[in-house]
Amino acid sequence: MSVSIDNAWDEAEKTVFRELATSLNSKEGADAFRGYLPVSRLDVWMFSSGGGTNGIERTWNVDKAPCFATIATDCNFTCLSATRSGAMQWSGKVLKFLQDTTNMYHRGNVATVRIQSYPVEPDVMVLDEKSGIIGWTVNIPAELVYITTDTWN
Repeated sequence: MSVSIDNAWDEAEKTVFRELATSLNSKEGADAFRGYLPVSRLDVWMFSSGGGTNGIERTWNVDKAPCFATIATDCNFTCLSATRSGAMQWSGKVLKFLQDTTNMYHRGNVATVRIQSYPVEPDVMVLDEKSGIIGWTVNIPAELVYITTDTWN
């Protein structure tokens, strides 16, 4: 697919999600989700992106370069695990994935994924008060940087 300003964000998010799902042997809609985390299940994860005040890097000195050549936005890797240990191990696998892919450097239209802080301490979440079912969430805040064209300048 050709990348342009109108589909660049979606393409970048899909690229990171798809490569992480492959790395974790996950399946979209089963244990991996893009943009939301179902709280009716355990041992699931999501990747989402958007917002933030990271800004837009403009390129003005290149002939015919787009105004929004590179965009940086917040993103999050989040899991909901049956155990605290499982949540911590999942976060370690995400960090290994980023290490192995050199932070997704130049994958598709993704320039890089930069961790903003190390995984946040797992937090307990009550899923069903009557039965006492709980889950453990962990979040890894990051920044997704992507280009809005098909070519790297």
